[in-house]
Amino acid sequence: MFLVREIFRSFRRRKVQSLLLLGTGILLFSFLGIYWGNIRGNQKTIKALSHTMPVYVQIINRDGSQEIGLEITSGQMDALLQAGVKNPVYTAQAGGNIDPAGEQEPVKVCDTIITAANTMEALSVGEKDISFLESYGPDFLQTDQPWCLINEKYGAQHKISPGDEIELTLYGIKYDSQGLSSKFQKIGRARLLVIGTLQNGERDIVLPADWMRGFAEEKGKDFYYDSARAQLKDPMKLNEFKEKMENSMFLEQNSSAGSSRRGDTLLVQDTLFISTAEQISQNLKLLEALFLPFCLLLALLLVTASFLILRSRRMELAIKALLGRSKAAVMGTLFLENWGIQGMGCVLAVPVLYLLTDLEDGKQLLELWLLFLGGSGAANLLALGLLCRFDIMGLLTKID
Repeated sequence: MFLVREIFRSFRRRKVQSLLLLGTGILLFSFLGIYWGNIRGNQKTIKALSHTMPVYVQIINRDGSQEIGLEITSGQMDALLQAGVKNPVYTAQAGGNIDPAGEQEPVKVCDTIITAANTMEALSVGEKDISFLESYGPDFLQTDQPWCLINEKYGAQHKISPGDEIELTLYGIKYDSQGLSSKFQKIGRARLLVIGTLQNGERDIVLPADWMRGFAEEKGKDFYYDSARAQLKDPMKLNEFKEKMENSMFLEQNSSAGSSRRGDTLLVQDTLFISTAEQISQNLKLLEALFLPFCLLLALLLVTASFLILRSRRMELAIKALLGRSKAAVMGTLFLENWGIQGMGCVLAVPVLYLLTDLEDGKQLLELWLLFLGGSGAANLLALGLLCRFDIMGLLTKID
């Protein structure tokens, strides 16, 4: 208790010196916190890039001139979906004949335009344009059930209402090698449950792409998607994704390859993400590389400030030593006084760090505070070590 009272009494008597120590603690701890906050801020920014700057991938034709109306094989789609992507959006186009009279081979015209998709996002229609039977909703496209929506005009023409079952023959669309002409390839006769209606659009029927693929494979027919895009789950693994795709059935884009319908090329829209991530990574590496030299500079400033302030108390040290106080006790009192005041400065600097940095985690601030206290303690010990060799009589007789 005596030691504590002496420290507080010394603080009141030497307000200027104490305020200098307090200011040193506030200033240097703020510098340390701002620097560390910049490191943490860059780390958070990189981690958040996958949300703030997503990377999209899309299947296109070889020369990049076409994104829809393609021939994308089931194997290519599986390779994409298994490569670490999320939120896939894919479609397939087909024809249908609800009138048996139109089934005479070769079929050149279908009376029903069919779009298969896995999400409403692929259809570009608003919620107000769609109505569902009770207990059904937009997520039906994510199933493999034989359910469908019909265009209101199509329903009126064929006298079909929600809740009815319709039977029609499905046809896949196959393009020639140049992609200039197409023909219908019969898949088979199917029964579909109508669960709702569409008000607008050119398509007559909308149904789940997964069901249509399963139906075609069940009939032993090839199935082709006509468009596909997705988003990378983790853009930070972009290089791994590209390596995996290079070893799959996708080719690199070649603008001189000539137009075709084959969806055999993967477009990765990563230019902005890469440039941003590289810039942040370079900043982070530089900050991390300079962190140790920065800490050493702060330690040097702490030693210098502590030494200059303690130097003005040499006479006091000599008098206390002459009165019988041990040098260790005198030095210990000064050490705790200076160390405690600088520690208080750290606490007062916390609001500044909250305003100027991303250090909002109490655990991080505590770790930073303990780091600074360790450095401050070492600096004060070094400063006291430089002063502890004083000569008592020499100080008493010396005139400053």
